[in-house]
Amino acid sequence: MDKLVFEEQSARIEAMVEEAATFMDMAGQWEFDHVMCEWDPHDQEGSDIPTVYTTAAKTTAQWQYKRAQIDWYVGRIATLSDERLMAVIVHELVHCLLNSLDRWINDDADDSYHELNEYTCEMIARAILVANGRSPVASG
Repeated sequence: MDKLVFEEQSARIEAMVEEAATFMDMAGQWEFDHVMCEWDPHDQEGSDIPTVYTTAAKTTAQWQYKRAQIDWYVGRIATLSDERLMAVIVHELVHCLLNSLDRWINDDADDSYHELNEYTCEMIARAILVANGRSPVASG
């Protein structure tokens, strides 16, 4: 990926995360570590969930400290409209908010909770987008 495009997209992501964190009342409360990667090196690896999308981001949160690392796959994000990217961002921030529940219901013996977690995050993200006058486009 061209270095200039990578830097422009990285700045775009960070600015839009700040915007979303503000309208979600997370700005100043949560600390986000943005890791910019060209592509997801494990795109859907090991997943039994059929998918029609390419991963745009992955969030790992520490809810008890209000910290999260978000890995952004800039090569994928460069193909997204601002509207779709905002939907992805809100979806990822909802993962942060629900992380305590995710940790609680996580059962390694039964992988189906991942599907429930993604669905729940997506439905909440869509509600947040609509409540803020934005399009609830799919954020996958």
